[in-house]
Formats: sequence, C-alpha cells, structure tokens
Amino acid sequence: MATRLPDEGAATAATPPATEPEASAASVLFPDVPLVVNGRELLVREYTFGESLEVSILAAPLIDDIARSIATGALRYDRVRPLLARHRDIVLVLVSRSAGVEPEWIAGLPRAQGELLVNTWFTVNCGFFVHEAATQLLDLRAAATASTGQTSSSASPAPASEISSGSADTPNGS
Repeated sequence: MATRLPDEGAATAATPPATEPEASAASVLFPDVPLVVNGRELLVREYTFGESLEVSILAAPLIDDIARSIATGALRYDRVRPLLARHRDIVLVLVSRSAGVEPEWIAGLPRAQGELLVNTWFTVNCGFFVHEAATQLLDLRAAATASTGQTSSSASPAPASEISSGSADTPNGS
C-alpha cells in the first residue's frame, strides 16, 4: 500500500495549526514530495534546471501533445492522463528520473501504486510541462503572425456606408 509521508514539522490531526502556514520559498521553488510506494521510501523531485534541459528533449513528443491539448481548451489532468499512457515509455523514464527509481520497477508496480506515483510526479513537475507547452504555443502563434503579416484596419468607411452629400429630404435648388 502506498502512503504519503507527512512533511517535517507538519501539525498532527490532534494539534492543528492555529493559522494556515505560509508556503516557504523552498517549498514553492522545490515542491519535492516524500512518498512510500510498494514499501519503498521515495522522494519525488521537481526537475532541476539542468535536468529540465535534458527532459525537454526527451519529452518533446509528450510536450507537443500537451501543447495541442492546451490549444483546444483548459489543461486538466483527465485530458493529460491519456497522453501519459500514449507516451508510456517516455513517462516511465521521466518518473524514474524524478523519483530515483528504475523504470522497470515503476512498470511492475500494482496499478494503484503506479497511479499514485505518476500522479504525484505530474503534480510536482506539471509546471515544467505547462511552461514548455505554453512556450511552444506562443512560438507557433508568433510564427503564424509573422508569416501572414499584421492586418491593418482602414480608417475610411466602407463604400456602402458613405453618407451622401445630397439628401432626399432636402429639396435641391432646381
């Protein structure tokens, strides 16, 4: 059975904190999550900058699919989940790198524990994937705008909307 380990210094159920603790800078910058999966203690880590450079190349097909998903609507996990399955081999390597385990070990986990590990990994690293996908979309939009050119709107009225200098209500001088 998988169990999430409590954070150090976390209040117990018997002694809730008086106020909501503020997120520390470290927890925002490095949202690592301790986890026990199949009896093994893991630390699911956010990718470091150096790792993210390598991961962006390895995960390019997955990032492409996430970008397409974002382009057609809001990014939700129920839309990402099938993409993780489609890119199974890549995901196993990405999760193994983040959790410090072997891809084969992850592949052999019972379903519920594998789901917990993959869900935790994506939660910890989703900012990376959203950033990469959003950057890709912005680049594509900029390229599309550059290739079609900017359209300008005319300050002149359309020909059918021009106002006549003569009026049917005003008699002419003849």
